[in-house]
Amino acid sequence: MKRIIVLVLALTTLLCVAVPAFAAERSSGIIVDGKTERATSYEIIVDGKSTRAMAVAEEGTVMVPMKAVAKALGYKISYNASERAYHLENGKRACDIFLNSSVYSVYSVGCIGMAAPADLGSKPLLISGTVHVPVKLFQALLGNGDKAVKIEGECLYINTKSHDDDREPDVKPGQYTIRVDGKKLKEKGYMKEGTVMVPLKSVARALGYRVSYNSSAKRYQLKGKLNVCSVEFGSSIYTMRSTNAIGMSAPTDLGSEPMRLNKVTYVPAELFRMLLGNAEGAVTISDKRIDIEK
Repeated sequence: MKRIIVLVLALTTLLCVAVPAFAAERSSGIIVDGKTERATSYEIIVDGKSTRAMAVAEEGTVMVPMKAVAKALGYKISYNASERAYHLENGKRACDIFLNSSVYSVYSVGCIGMAAPADLGSKPLLISGTVHVPVKLFQALLGNGDKAVKIEGECLYINTKSHDDDREPDVKPGQYTIRVDGKKLKEKGYMKEGTVMVPLKSVARALGYRVSYNSSAKRYQLKGKLNVCSVEFGSSIYTMRSTNAIGMSAPTDLGSEPMRLNKVTYVPAELFRMLLGNAEGAVTISDKRIDIEK
């Protein structure tokens, strides 16, 4: 009898010690898809203002709460229960998020077709009861490249930047003479932060493209016989699709958004290499000259 009492007391003591230890371990972690895990977290700052939401580094991917960040960036959110998919839209840009897929589609509102989906390495996760998505999704939506998202210390900064298509950007004084199919253009090319920029309208028209502009969306459209391209102010991502195919090619980040200089819109010279099918010799850049050939 005495042995039984001693055994019961020992088990009771063991359980009393184990329960607080387990509770402490849970409180130091997060709930990821129903499992408790330890993770590095960051306070999310959008355009200098705290969202009071936290980002989490999960298996090498930084995940952010979808609704909190989307709303802070001015996106409207809808949910399709039958497809288990979220839709984010701000009037200019949109994306579709499927809960069981690591593939996300980002595209411009009003464009015919849709951008090719991109795999961001992680499907949406339910973390502590909140849907989280890779922060790279918002990097793609903002089109600012590495400038959109930055981690410093215990904070994750998301910057939309103030875009003004009439500003005069800093460019190097070195100018490039431009020839399209051997014909010299009046405007010059410029170097902007390591990217060679050329006048959009002059080059496009010399190559046979029709150029139109949507002032409300701040978007140019270049339409040729074989393809159509969308060019948006405030975004370094350019999207092209075939005129004969349904759908749209994957957006391409060319390293620099369109700029306005002396009331002329400039775009990366590489845009025309892309439009010309990346053909060898389509765009040749030397010290002081740019040659563009069909």
